[in-house]
Amino acid sequence: MTSLIYSEFERLWQRKWVWIIFLAIPVVSYFTASYFLWLNSMTSPESMNYTPSSKLMFSGLSLYLPIICNFAVLPFVTTIFTEEFRRGQLRLLFLRQYSRGRIFISKMIVLCTTVLLLLIVFGMCMGITGLVRLPAAVGITQGVYNPSIATDTIFQDTLKQYLLAYATLLGLCSLTSFIAMYCKDVTYAIGIGFGYIIIPLIFERLIYDFGAGMPPLLNGIIALVFIPLMQRYGIHHALVGNNFVLVLLLIILLVHIVACVWLAYRRFVYEDYMH
Repeated sequence: MTSLIYSEFERLWQRKWVWIIFLAIPVVSYFTASYFLWLNSMTSPESMNYTPSSKLMFSGLSLYLPIICNFAVLPFVTTIFTEEFRRGQLRLLFLRQYSRGRIFISKMIVLCTTVLLLLIVFGMCMGITGLVRLPAAVGITQGVYNPSIATDTIFQDTLKQYLLAYATLLGLCSLTSFIAMYCKDVTYAIGIGFGYIIIPLIFERLIYDFGAGMPPLLNGIIALVFIPLMQRYGIHHALVGNNFVLVLLLIILLVHIVACVWLAYRRFVYEDYMH
């Protein structure tokens, strides 16, 4: 199993675009700090919209998670699960007597680890850039949602945000891996994933209006069933103490992950790859 995981990591990191994505993170962090520095110049330090150095990790992820982070995850999923169909690499793995279940599990481990590493590097770059480029909070330090909250809650809220963000990215990875297993083509899988990310954000008002007059549970399911909308609004409501949204968010993600991974696993294990 260890050799399989190492082999998957090696094949993934041999691709230049993987390094380009990771090396682009410090550049993105620099321009993000410049953007919030510009916003700070038009905002009072007492305002909730003011972004001190300790808040850039949180604000940066809130800005990029629903679109940019999701787009960054798509090529990892599609490459791990579809590129090998085109190149015939799965046939070589099967000829080496590895069980299909172990191959699938190793791919999921590599995918989850890579996404976690991506999020860690993103957070570290945002944190370091914030300390270097943005002003520190003066007087009563700012919280994420309330200017009078103490500094330690900024760290707690940011940690919770990154954990929830990672959970939503795992949900997206599970869904995209399911799509990739049935497409077997990088272009189709990325195209469908792109549509899944963009379309709910374009029609978000229509989606929310559709569920507005329904019972709270059904309204919550409609509002959170699409992962990009969950990332854009659900995480915010969960962090301000709405336990109903938090529990519903986690249940929907669990259903996404369990159902999609199980279906992708069955497709991977029982598909005839030799023809």
